[in-house]
Amino acid sequence: MMLCPNVHHSLLIHDISRSNTMGFETKTGVRQGDPLSVPIFSAVLDSVITNLEIRGNITTRLRQICGYADDIIIIGRTKQILTDTFCKLKHDALNAGLIVNNNKTKYLYFTRKKIQPTYIDTGEKQFEQVNSFKYLGTMVNTDNSIEEEIKERIAAGTGHSMFTKKLFTSKLISQNVTLQLYNTLISPTVTYASKTWVLNKNIINKLMIFKRKVMRKIYGSTRSDDGYWRIKTNQEINDILKGQNIIGFIKKQRLNWLGHVERMAEDNNVQKIKRWKPMSRRPIGRPKTHWEDDVLEDIRSMTVGNWKKVAQDRDSWKKTFSKPEPYIGCKCKAVPLQAWSGPEGSRKLSFPDFMTMAQDGGKFVSPTHRPLLPPGNTPGTHFC
Repeated sequence: MMLCPNVHHSLLIHDISRSNTMGFETKTGVRQGDPLSVPIFSAVLDSVITNLEIRGNITTRLRQICGYADDIIIIGRTKQILTDTFCKLKHDALNAGLIVNNNKTKYLYFTRKKIQPTYIDTGEKQFEQVNSFKYLGTMVNTDNSIEEEIKERIAAGTGHSMFTKKLFTSKLISQNVTLQLYNTLISPTVTYASKTWVLNKNIINKLMIFKRKVMRKIYGSTRSDDGYWRIKTNQEINDILKGQNIIGFIKKQRLNWLGHVERMAEDNNVQKIKRWKPMSRRPIGRPKTHWEDDVLEDIRSMTVGNWKKVAQDRDSWKKTFSKPEPYIGCKCKAVPLQAWSGPEGSRKLSFPDFMTMAQDGGKFVSPTHRPLLPPGNTPGTHFC
């Protein structure tokens, strides 16, 4: 839901150094970009939300309000509570000069059951029901899955890499500069909000494939001893980056966020949500991995003792995870493929047909072009 400011004929009092100024009246409103527009909008919106009188804690509340700037989310335990809260917020906002943008207002129903999207009727207007929507750059969906969000991040990163492809392949720009471009333009796009991600093998594999794909564009192909050009192997990319990869970066981001949350005060809302335990029962089946469990598994693998005490000191916590983290997680399986040393002038295949190469003067082969190995040849290995 988006609120559009339309403040006219209002009496405003500005707080400076904990002392209120004399009131001044606005007759024509303020233009977009005016320095006064931000504090005026924040003050008016805060008064509107305060009038809703939301009491109780996160466990007992029947409704919740989440807001950032003009993006507001209303969370209700029932459809009737959600409708009543929306109508009251819309009415109070209209009295204060704020208009709800109906075109950007959507309805999402969290349930484990698969249902067909319909709509919600507030009495004045019907709003479309969706299975997912983007809020503050992050995808929110009905099944609370992070994989859809990561697919969006990888797609956005791929678009950025295609846009900067000429820079990555240009011989006029050094590899160090192109690597800085990647760290500045592409990496933040892919790892946005990665502090809250729960990583599994499928997600790790997709992220690693994306990183290697971009690195092969930056560092180019390699010429073998027999004069043929080939793409760099996974091990060669790993040696160039000295063990640093996108998974290690994400894990360090999560550890930094964990230390930041641990240092927060007890009455902080983020701290409350972290320690909050739902009252309802879990559904039948294997439970999903919690974010905290996933991060604590990384801490145990790095043998950090009494991590809560270490987290209270920012410098000690940062120093503990300052070194590049070894790659932990995806256990890649080596699949032996047949390689063939064909006669001179054999068909040369380019990426993505390339699969593997024989150890001694082999030619590139594809899955559909792999005769039986001649005696003495060693199968190559392809890691995915």
